[in-house]
Amino acid sequence: MDTYIGRGGNQLSPIFDKSVAPIHCCISDEGDGYFSITPLNYRPTLINGSRISCRETVEGDDIIKIGDSFDKSVAEAYAERFDPYAMTDWGLAAERCGDWNAAEGFNNVTMGEYEDYDFMDAVLMCAQAYYLMQMGKLRMAQERLYEAGDEIYRQQDGSALKYGAYAGVFGLLAELYIRADRRDVAQQALKGAEQMLSMGAECSSLVRQQIALAKAVFNGEGEFPVIEESQVVIADKVLTEVPDGVFQGECPDLVDLSPYTDVREIQPPFFFRAKAAILPPNLEVIGDDCLGSIDYLYAPASLKRVGSAYRVGFITTSPRFLSLKGLNQCVINVDAQFKEKYEDLAQREGIGSNKLIINELPYDKRYFYTF
Repeated sequence: MDTYIGRGGNQLSPIFDKSVAPIHCCISDEGDGYFSITPLNYRPTLINGSRISCRETVEGDDIIKIGDSFDKSVAEAYAERFDPYAMTDWGLAAERCGDWNAAEGFNNVTMGEYEDYDFMDAVLMCAQAYYLMQMGKLRMAQERLYEAGDEIYRQQDGSALKYGAYAGVFGLLAELYIRADRRDVAQQALKGAEQMLSMGAECSSLVRQQIALAKAVFNGEGEFPVIEESQVVIADKVLTEVPDGVFQGECPDLVDLSPYTDVREIQPPFFFRAKAAILPPNLEVIGDDCLGSIDYLYAPASLKRVGSAYRVGFITTSPRFLSLKGLNQCVINVDAQFKEKYEDLAQREGIGSNKLIINELPYDKRYFYTF
């Protein structure tokens, strides 16, 4: 079993530090005291103080540091894992995963390491809905609550813990419909929650507090929490030269352009080669002949246009590439849901596999640009 480190990881202690990504890195046991570390986010993963840019084999007593708060030996970080089956309702899941991105990362990546996934999937979807409602995204919250509610209902076995999980669903549905000004449906959901509690449901304090708050708000005696949207970065800059201090040497291991959040385009005479590179997180356009001979090029979901490029390995969740004609001897790793789309685009443009290889992106790479 692998250990994922992050705000949505399965390391033993929860991480709420926003300098740590939802899925920051992965540790695998290679045997004989050796481990492999795979960075999974543009934020740095440090081994003995040095940043790694791709999968590396290390020893157990080497020190791994991520963000401002996580600093342990590799062996200790790998061995100490959280038990996700302890999250018996959405309140416990929300206490473990302190924000929407963390809950999504835990559900879509970390839980892949465990069996009996369906119930945990439902519990985590409820936690996601809890945060989505605070963000004002009621439709997305509703979709998750309906799907999760069906699964939790299906798994009812008469136990107090399963009653508690179901009471949590009713409480969130009550909040959803109060926020949507559907008081008739909200009242029915509140009655459902109270009925489950009266049947001896065991649930977390957060679930009970949320049900009590929903009842209070329904009666005009309180307010639901709101998460303020973070300020949007306007990307309007064009980068034509490699910034000073980004790399040293003719072909460095890693070129990190992720701090340049205001860059929308990269245009000639900009050019570099590297083993790995991280592009700006809001980049939309790359001009002709700006990149060459890069094994791992991490590109954001915002990328739309790519000019001519030679021997580049793209790693991206972007569904927006308008053309693949400029890619020569390249590999593009895309999200599974977009792979067929890109294959159709390559066929329409007459691009064969001898010129471009299209692979499915590993699921844990989907969160490389997630904050």
